[in-house]
Amino acid sequence: MVFDILWIVVKIVGSLLATICAFRAYLKFICLHPYSPLFQVVRSCTDWISDPLARMFPDSKKYDWGSITGAILISFFVAIFFY
Repeated sequence: MVFDILWIVVKIVGSLLATICAFRAYLKFICLHPYSPLFQVVRSCTDWISDPLARMFPDSKKYDWGSITGAILISFFVAIFFY
């Protein structure tokens, strides 16, 4: 019972974080202005994972590789936690 509740919480939080990371990459792809309130909220939620990962990749004007990698890593860890 406790494991089921823990799994639901991990699945919800992990899915939400992975979706927000993917949404940040999409907002950069469509060139939304960085001072937009929507971009500011998404950025504040994902800075902790996207910024360190972005340093590993070359700078791109169209793609946010740090956010894309963050979404993939979060999804991977949620799947590992499931098994």
